[in-house]
Amino acid sequence: MNERTAAKTRAFSNDLVASPAIDWISITDNAGGHPQLAPLALGRPILYAGKEVVIHLTCKDLNRNGLESEAWMLNSEGFYNILAMTGDHPVGGSEGLAKPVFDIDSIGLI
Repeated sequence: MNERTAAKTRAFSNDLVASPAIDWISITDNAGGHPQLAPLALGRPILYAGKEVVIHLTCKDLNRNGLESEAWMLNSEGFYNILAMTGDHPVGGSEGLAKPVFDIDSIGLI
């Protein structure tokens, strides 16, 4: 993600936070298998601004221990709305294609 795209994404999230018509925001985890800005990078400022945030937690990058750790961290920071998903297979990445983990699927994650 280049600086321009990141700035545009953050500006859009600021607009969502400022809108009284928006009650909650759902943030994906590398949709389509494309590396993007981490959900927490957008989720924290949105949550801290008073909006509810649904974080997508996927099984593609973390094993079951990593997922449990991630869930504890999300809970400790006030993220109580999680969408458990298996996740998309990676289709790109820096210096080649990343290997997916998929130690468990979304049913196991729940």
